[in-house]
Amino acid sequence: STPLRLYRVTVNQKPIGISLKKRSLRVHKVDKKALHLGIRPNDTLLRIAKFDVNPANWKLFFDQMQPPFKMLFAGVDTFRDPADRRSVGLDEEMTRKIGTLAKIMERLGYKDAVPSMM
Repeated sequence: STPLRLYRVTVNQKPIGISLKKRSLRVHKVDKKALHLGIRPNDTLLRIAKFDVNPANWKLFFDQMQPPFKMLFAGVDTFRDPADRRSVGLDEEMTRKIGTLAKIMERLGYKDAVPSMM
């Protein structure tokens, strides 16, 4: 299976250069700003600041936040060098936990529950 990664980005100014798929938390498009932060298409937004988000409320939280604030994403780990992981704020412990959760959910039949992490 493909390794997963959880990573945080610090938003110092808006916009950050992403669009999410409708009724989803999956990143659809990114521009150079987002790529520079380490955000990639098909990664999944999980949290804005200390708030867990869902497709119905993420935009409200994002619009109300004043920079700087952090956002937590999950995606496929394509980094080969541990220093690259640290450079984008990868959280190793959380990555292990989300990987375990994704495997459990897959075994239970929730194949679309966390699409960018399967």
